[in-house]
Amino acid sequence: MYCFYFNFQKKHIKRCFLPLLFILWILFIPKYRIINTSSTVFVMSLILYWNFPILVTFSNSKPLYYEDLFLNTAELPIIEISEEKKETFTKAYTWILIITNSILTSILSDYWAYKTKETSSFFEIVGVSGGILKIFQILNHYTGVVTLRLIKCNIANRITEEKIYNENNDEFF
Repeated sequence: MYCFYFNFQKKHIKRCFLPLLFILWILFIPKYRIINTSSTVFVMSLILYWNFPILVTFSNSKPLYYEDLFLNTAELPIIEISEEKKETFTKAYTWILIITNSILTSILSDYWAYKTKETSSFFEIVGVSGGILKIFQILNHYTGVVTLRLIKCNIANRITEEKIYNENNDEFF
């Protein structure tokens, strides 16, 4: 593996878990199943979303609207916050989505297996799958919205604290 030849940078370590994803997939096959299905799906989802976070953050990105064609984003006010804090908030947001989506994926995969166990109709399986995916999409969206709201409140509180601190320090000089 290439990650052992480098100096164990964080971005390379997560790539080392991708072969584990394949091993877990083999254990997921009913003939070789020796561990719980939901825990296997949870770990597989965790590895997949950790390596490809766009899968969980994409649905909470700003969509492109017609009005955006005429909006000059260079003139929009930008919140003054350090790059380190931006990165911290981004990592927190991403990890919250990775963990909640992994939990949702494992729960919904068990539900899907339960609902389709005694079903032989293709249309019924597609209907159940579509309903489950829509539930997943709604829960994923609202988890992201709540997380973004909490982070935005946290950023506003930190900015207020910094302004108060700067005003208090300016009084002494």
